[in-house]
Amino acid sequence: MSPQRYHFDNISTIPELFVKNNVMYKIKTNTMGLLKTALIGAAVYGAIKYVTKKDVNGRSIVDDLKEKAPQWVDDARRMKDDFIAENRVYDESSL
Repeated sequence: MSPQRYHFDNISTIPELFVKNNVMYKIKTNTMGLLKTALIGAAVYGAIKYVTKKDVNGRSIVDDLKEKAPQWVDDARRMKDDFIAENRVYDESSL
């Protein structure tokens, strides 16, 4: 089975195509997609393993995030309210 032939002038945006003797050929990328998927899966597995690993005190990063998240939400709401209040003062003074 021969590769498909294409005749285009600019192919810089099409990564799975290559040119040989002014004829463009399409490369099959199924193997690269499988390899990329396997690498991404291994990276996600490693990240989850790292984040859920218990330290000396028996706590993980996820436990710390769960504990601190409500405080961060309250801080963000307070900052948002302060920002809105400051903008109202500036808007009213410009009238």
